[in-house]
Amino acid sequence: MPRLSGARWLWGPAGAMLAAAAVVGVVFFRSGSVPAACAASSPPSVQVRFLLVGDADDPAVRGWQSAFALEGVPYERVGAGAIPRLRLVAPDGTAEFAATVVANSVTLTKKEDARLSTYEQRFGLRRIVAIATASSGPVHVPVDETPLSGRTGQLTAAGKALFAYLRGPVPIDGATGRPQTLGPGATSLVSLDGKSLLTEWRRTDGVEELLMGVRTSPHLVHELLLAPGMIAWALRGAVPGSWQPYFDVEVDDILLPSFTWIEATKSSGYASGVLNPTTLGEFTVRMTPADLAAAAAWERRQHFTL
Repeated sequence: MPRLSGARWLWGPAGAMLAAAAVVGVVFFRSGSVPAACAASSPPSVQVRFLLVGDADDPAVRGWQSAFALEGVPYERVGAGAIPRLRLVAPDGTAEFAATVVANSVTLTKKEDARLSTYEQRFGLRRIVAIATASSGPVHVPVDETPLSGRTGQLTAAGKALFAYLRGPVPIDGATGRPQTLGPGATSLVSLDGKSLLTEWRRTDGVEELLMGVRTSPHLVHELLLAPGMIAWALRGAVPGSWQPYFDVEVDDILLPSFTWIEATKSSGYASGVLNPTTLGEFTVRMTPADLAAAAAWERRQHFTL
């Protein structure tokens, strides 16, 4: 089994048992058989770093960059066509990347996919495809995309095991997708109306893939909810960092009329139509004692301190 260089934090139930081993050179594992390529007596070393393949302006690339920043996971982004000349293995035999994310803007050629697959087979590495646009084996992908905003994905039994930190469904907003129809040999992790929005399967060449059926971009709710589990899946449970989302308050703008929440219209500021910038004049926003009590009650309910 590969030896990860730089892994410091372990995800999931195994983390409690393996915390003492979370140092440089940690060996990570997963229940099931050991890949044949990794069964040598001297396990190969793998840098805990993602290979992110996609164009810089691809929303999915920016979404994954945001996710890696939240998780504290190092990565290298390369554009389309970079795979043939990319160094995948260091002179000492260390794998340069522990997992791959192939984003929306990239369609690998057969030559590129073959080189990447050979590398993944050699070290027993996994790949995430965001978004799957073509059918593969038992995973049938529709030709056309459909709007998914306002829909809600459900964790399957396998999904609940992977995303054990989630306690409810997965709301989708601001995204389109291609819900997948699965045959034998593919496992849905997030389902929608009998189809799959996130699928795990093993290719005929032995490479394990996670196929996304919904598009991603920075700050979308489903991306924020699923990214930590997907990263942990790709690294087989060894994640070099900790999840650190931040709640930012812009004190300079928070009391401006355009940021004022209008309860009657469920919208903010001038967009609500209630506040007219041409006739508004002086507008003062003041916090009332009832506002403070409501904020304190929200903190208690959410177990979150502002």
